Amino acid sequence: TRKANLDLELAIDLFTTIAQYDTAILVSGDGDFERAVELLRSYGKRVVVAATQDTIARELRNAVGKHFFDLATIRNHIERFVAQPNDPAVREEVLAIE
Repeated sequence: TRKANLDLELAIDLFTTIAQYDTAILVSGDGDFERAVELLRSYGKRVVVAATQDTIARELRNAVGKHFFDLATIRNHIERFVAQPNDPAVREEVLAIE
């Protein structure tokens, strides 16, 4: 599947570029990365996982220990705002542009 291919490509990239970094930041909660995290740490690499507490697999959470960053803490800074078509604020912005 497309998701499995992406997971594999990310894991391959982590190891083919291993000499180029000291810290890897993995933005995923997928438990399939647990073994890759363990191997990277055995090579002396620091691995930080950024995900939400609700979406990170328990195995991955345990593998990274204190090197977990909960994206929920910055949600209001990174979440995309999706306006409703009839939102008056959006209409005001459109009129200002015209």
